[in-house]
Amino acid sequence: MNILGNYHFMEAAMPHLVKDGGGAIVNLTTLGARPSKQGAKAHGFPTYAVTKAALERLTTYCGVEFAEQGVAVNAISPGIIFTPLAKDEM
Repeated sequence: MNILGNYHFMEAAMPHLVKDGGGAIVNLTTLGARPSKQGAKAHGFPTYAVTKAALERLTTYCGVEFAEQGVAVNAISPGIIFTPLAKDEM
């Protein structure tokens, strides 16, 4: 649901935001979706990383596509949160 849930939400919300003259959508992705030192630590979860990367691309595309209509589409991409479960990943 990392990609489909967001896609269907944006598909449903976008006509209303455009009609109302603008608005904002903020998607939640992860740094684990990017090829980096921190992203490389997301081993064992390739499907999660790939769907979050797809959500980043969808966010970028929609941000460009709907900017002229007053709709901002952005993403927040937090990294690892220091919890007991994450200590083995560091």
